[in-house]
Amino acid sequence: MLCSGQVGHDNWVRGLLFHPSGKYIVSVADDKTIRVWDVKNKRNCKTLEAHQHFVTSLGNALLGAAL
Repeated sequence: MLCSGQVGHDNWVRGLLFHPSGKYIVSVADDKTIRVWDVKNKRNCKTLEAHQHFVTSLGNALLGAAL
């Protein structure tokens, strides 16, 4: 388990993407959020709640620039 005891998504997780640096994991879920996880510190460091519908997938074209 990545983050024992951490609060995360409250619905089905639909996708995960590892940042090329290995420092972050990005997850998307049916709770309409995108979450950025700090792997080293085992915590959710950012939650984006900008969607009105389920978030079902991720692309990595701009991931390095976005984080």
